[in-house]
Amino acid sequence: LAELDTRRGRADATIDTRRSILRRYAKVYTNIHDTKDLLAALENPDERVAEMDRVAATFDALDQLDEALTTLASRRKYVQDTRQFYKHLVMFGDAAYNPLADLEIRFGWDETPSWDNKALDRSAVKRLYAAATDLRDRLIVVACCGWGLRPSEVASLHIRQLHLEPDDDSHPYIEFGDGERKNGPGTVALLAGLETTEARIEALSHPDWNGYLFPSQALAGHLSSESVRRRFKSMAET
Repeated sequence: LAELDTRRGRADATIDTRRSILRRYAKVYTNIHDTKDLLAALENPDERVAEMDRVAATFDALDQLDEALTTLASRRKYVQDTRQFYKHLVMFGDAAYNPLADLEIRFGWDETPSWDNKALDRSAVKRLYAAATDLRDRLIVVACCGWGLRPSEVASLHIRQLHLEPDDDSHPYIEFGDGERKNGPGTVALLAGLETTEARIEALSHPDWNGYLFPSQALAGHLSSESVRRRFKSMAET
């Protein structure tokens, strides 16, 4: 993760997503195999088959428990990011093998994923908004559908990024700092949902508020991108 930041210049959102994936993987591995040591078996080539089975069992559990693994594309991304962790260990001599080798083939996830998701139309967005039970969920719909933000960008949205009353009479906008957004413009115009945004800020305004529009007790101080996805999926199911 440090190299992604200092040597490869990846955006903070990318690193946060990778950290979240690895944390989730390590937690599930620990729970189902009753050990916190993910490294010992990697030092012994004779453990290769057994460790590959342990890793596969971990992904079996993830596939059942983690709502982020709902599509072929998301499953492959999860495997690729976790494999990179093991590849790093092999590269620096801390592991004799990579237990995620050919895992997609074992799970039947080796097909080419379809990335062309159908866009939501106006009616679908209205129904999603109507299904939201509180300001938090309504703002998630606004941010994802009205502003086009990624789940990670929604989760970490902070009051300092919002310019609701610009001095130059331009539209209100979100401004992303260096490293806060990958492959996208540094500003996003807020052409919808201002009343929802202002109501959310008013509801959160108290002396202990940390400024995040989706605050959490987590170490990061805000919801994870997985939590945003879960909330969105829940509204879609409703």
